[in-house]
Amino acid sequence: MNAHDIYSKQPIILHDCEELQVLHFPTESELTLVTFDIMHAKANGKEGFALKLARRLNLNFYAVVPKRPDWYPTKITHCVNRGLKRDQIAA
Repeated sequence: MNAHDIYSKQPIILHDCEELQVLHFPTESELTLVTFDIMHAKANGKEGFALKLARRLNLNFYAVVPKRPDWYPTKITHCVNRGLKRDQIAA
Protein backbone atom coordinates (compact mmCIF):
# COMPACT_ATOMS: atom_id res chain seq x y z
CA MET A 1 0.00 0.00 0.00
CA ASN A 2 1.45 3.38 -0.93
CA ALA A 3 1.10 6.71 0.88
CA HIS A 4 -1.68 7.93 -1.41
CA ASP A 5 -3.79 4.84 -0.60
CA ILE A 6 -3.26 5.34 3.12
CA TYR A 7 -4.16 9.01 3.09
CA SER A 8 -7.17 8.58 0.80
CA LYS A 9 -8.96 6.93 3.74
CA GLN A 10 -10.72 8.98 6.38
CA PRO A 11 -8.50 9.90 9.33
CA ILE A 12 -9.09 8.53 12.79
CA ILE A 13 -10.68 11.23 14.94
CA LEU A 14 -8.84 10.83 18.25
CA HIS A 15 -10.57 13.69 19.97
CA ASP A 16 -13.50 15.94 19.15
CA CYS A 17 -14.48 18.59 21.69
CA GLU A 18 -16.24 21.91 21.38
CA GLU A 19 -12.92 23.66 20.72
CA LEU A 20 -10.97 21.39 18.37
CA GLN A 21 -10.40 18.05 16.69
CA VAL A 22 -7.33 15.84 16.85
CA LEU A 23 -6.99 13.74 13.69
CA HIS A 24 -4.63 10.84 13.07
CA PHE A 25 -3.52 9.64 9.64
CA PRO A 26 -1.56 6.47 10.47
CA THR A 27 1.18 4.96 8.33
CA GLU A 28 3.84 2.35 8.98
CA SER A 29 6.54 5.02 9.21
CA GLU A 30 8.64 5.37 12.35
CA LEU A 31 8.46 9.15 11.89
CA THR A 32 5.55 11.32 13.00
CA LEU A 33 4.48 14.86 12.17
CA VAL A 34 2.19 16.79 14.54
CA THR A 35 0.76 20.13 13.40
CA PHE A 36 -1.46 22.81 14.88
CA ASP A 37 -3.58 24.36 12.16
CA ILE A 38 -3.72 28.08 11.43
CA MET A 39 -5.86 30.36 13.58
CA HIS A 40 -8.72 30.68 11.08
CA ALA A 41 -8.96 27.02 10.06
CA LYS A 42 -12.23 25.19 10.62
CA ALA A 43 -12.20 21.53 11.61
CA ASN A 44 -13.91 19.29 9.07
CA GLY A 45 -12.72 15.86 10.24
CA LYS A 46 -10.84 15.27 6.98
CA GLU A 47 -7.66 17.34 6.82
CA GLY A 48 -5.13 19.43 8.68
CA PHE A 49 -2.19 21.73 8.09
CA ALA A 50 0.70 20.00 6.25
CA LEU A 51 -1.33 16.96 5.16
CA LYS A 52 0.23 17.15 1.67
CA LEU A 53 3.73 17.15 3.17
CA ALA A 54 2.91 14.17 5.39
CA ARG A 55 1.51 12.31 2.37
CA ARG A 56 4.56 13.03 0.25
CA LEU A 57 6.94 11.85 2.99
CA ASN A 58 4.68 8.97 4.10
CA LEU A 59 4.70 10.16 7.74
CA ASN A 60 2.37 9.30 10.56
CA PHE A 61 0.39 12.50 10.86
CA TYR A 62 -1.52 14.09 13.71
CA ALA A 63 -3.44 17.30 13.02
CA VAL A 64 -4.85 19.56 15.72
CA VAL A 65 -7.55 21.68 14.07
CA PRO A 66 -9.67 24.37 15.76
CA LYS A 67 -13.41 24.64 15.32
CA ARG A 68 -13.34 28.44 15.58
CA PRO A 69 -10.62 31.11 15.42
CA ASP A 70 -8.16 30.11 18.10
CA TRP A 71 -4.52 30.34 19.14
CA TYR A 72 -4.75 27.24 21.34
CA PRO A 73 -4.92 28.83 24.77
CA THR A 74 -3.81 26.82 27.78
CA LYS A 75 -7.39 26.18 28.89
CA ILE A 76 -8.04 23.95 25.87
CA THR A 77 -4.72 22.20 25.41
CA HIS A 78 -6.04 19.47 27.71
CA CYS A 79 -8.14 18.42 24.68
CA VAL A 80 -4.93 17.74 22.78
CA ASN A 81 -3.39 15.83 25.66
CA ARG A 82 -6.44 13.56 25.79
CA GLY A 83 -6.27 13.03 22.02
CA LEU A 84 -2.56 12.25 21.82
CA LYS A 85 -1.03 9.67 24.10
CA ARG A 86 2.42 10.60 25.36
CA ASP A 87 3.90 7.26 24.19
CA GLN A 88 2.95 8.20 20.61
CA ILE A 89 5.07 11.36 20.61
CA ALA A 90 8.85 11.51 20.77
CA ALA A 91 10.25 14.64 22.38
